[in-house]
Amino acid sequence: EYDRDLPGLLQAAQEALKCSPILLTSPQALALMEQFQETARHRRWALLAASVMINHVHLIVGVPGDPDPCALLRDFKSYGSRALNRRWGKPASGTWWTVSGSKRLLLGAAAVAAGIHYVAYKQRSPLAVFCPGEP
Repeated sequence: EYDRDLPGLLQAAQEALKCSPILLTSPQALALMEQFQETARHRRWALLAASVMINHVHLIVGVPGDPDPCALLRDFKSYGSRALNRRWGKPASGTWWTVSGSKRLLLGAAAVAAGIHYVAYKQRSPLAVFCPGEP
């Protein structure tokens, strides 16, 4: 709704596509969720919440220190791609992901709690949800 008066934006986005939009299936979402958990364990990060939808992913990750957010995004996308490629092959574009992605820092306990709530409960039609703090 907010960008319906910008038809050039839709056209530019369509022209930038390397193949048809990638829409994840439930088995792919579950494979990603398992890989995200494994990546977090391997890196000793805390995966606080995750949701995989048909066309995007949200992760809330707790990390020690002050690492480069680009490194976290790179690792989750890289290991996620490997898991998908092993079972489904590479997509026509050569990648499952768009360039970049949001790396918003959540400062303070209230922001983290709100982020977890948003990721775990406010997604429309998630294919897979992970929220380890749940009973």
